Amino acid sequence: MKFDPSLIVFEDHEFLAINKTPGWVVQGAQSEAESLLSAIRKFFKERNPDSHELLFPLHRLDRNVSGIVVFAKTKNSAKKFSEAIQRGGLKKTYLAITWGTCSKSGKFEDYLLKSHFKSFVRDSSNPEAKKSTLTYECLETYPKTQTLPLGASLVKISLQTGRYHQIRVQFSSRGFPLFGDKKYAPKKVKDLFQRPALHAFELEMEGFIFKAPLPEDLKNLTNALKKGTFSPK
Repeated sequence: MKFDPSLIVFEDHEFLAINKTPGWVVQGAQSEAESLLSAIRKFFKERNPDSHELLFPLHRLDRNVSGIVVFAKTKNSAKKFSEAIQRGGLKKTYLAITWGTCSKSGKFEDYLLKSHFKSFVRDSSNPEAKKSTLTYECLETYPKTQTLPLGASLVKISLQTGRYHQIRVQFSSRGFPLFGDKKYAPKKVKDLFQRPALHAFELEMEGFIFKAPLPEDLKNLTNALKKGTFSPK
């Protein structure tokens, strides 16, 4: 895929923030040629053939999750980002659409174990399970229909920890799986949407706030849910 420069939401001499669309791998291993990182590097070279800008991905999003991804342009900027994480100065906020009507706000705390590209809720006595915490606020609830007998919710989620698939497994384990989540949702929910209905909305770091508007596919989904006209894709 070719990189679309309209996805750039912030750029200066230190950082580059992208509103990643679904389908991009941030940094490929075997498929580096298809990664967002390699596509941006190619774009930079086309924009300025004399450019020797470096680019360091500072975190990742799953291939089919949309939203903010930040890159450092220098090693010092990457170090600044890493130090902010260590000081607890990094805040990540997500938006998700879930099956069922969530309570107004809440806090989830579990111990998660990663195994074979999936996370599982385990007892705190498991030495390999890691404490995982998030808070959420229910922004909207959507009416029950024949397709959605328990309704649906739009939730804003703040991560206190950043575990593998944390949001997806913690909500699913409580009966609120994300629309389109092929790994953690039951079939009736995973088939509702073409991808996990999850978007990295905001990343805040000591002096910087990067925001990514909700993409068209999730806007269309929430609009259909509001109107009661939703039908599975």
